[in-house]
Amino acid sequence: MKKIGLVGGTGPESTAMYYKALNTEIDRLTNGRSMPDIAIESVNFRRAWDYVVKKQYDLLADYLAEKANALIAGGAEVVSLTAVTMHVVSEELKEKVTAPLVSIPKAVCDEAVSLGLRKVGLLGTRVHDGAGVHEAGSEGGRHTGFRSERTGKRTGGKKDL
Repeated sequence: MKKIGLVGGTGPESTAMYYKALNTEIDRLTNGRSMPDIAIESVNFRRAWDYVVKKQYDLLADYLAEKANALIAGGAEVVSLTAVTMHVVSEELKEKVTAPLVSIPKAVCDEAVSLGLRKVGLLGTRVHDGAGVHEAGSEGGRHTGFRSERTGKRTGGKKDL
């Protein structure tokens, strides 16, 4: 089983939620025979949030990459951010880390498609509200994922809904 790295602290509640959910689900999937190796690298939320508010995305990407790469150096084979807001720099982050980066928005898109959902709402911080950090796209009844208004790049592939 791969060691999982979580870049946490950007929302202590969500970090704890992901940690618990991963342990519970892997325990269930293995019929109680295994628990995951999980490492958490905590960020200074105030520092990260300041970068977001000031739109200093290059500094945010560098800071989160530093944390992700620390997890990788510690043996993590896959890394995820534990707050949707920090995904504002996910494309830049992918270029700065050597392990796969799990995307929360992409996972949400994939799950919505697998459940046959046609309309999905995203609750988030003020960064999301009105700013269009991630917005669900749809073209003629086809799911196109979330689009970053800042970069224009899409997360999630085209799939029929």
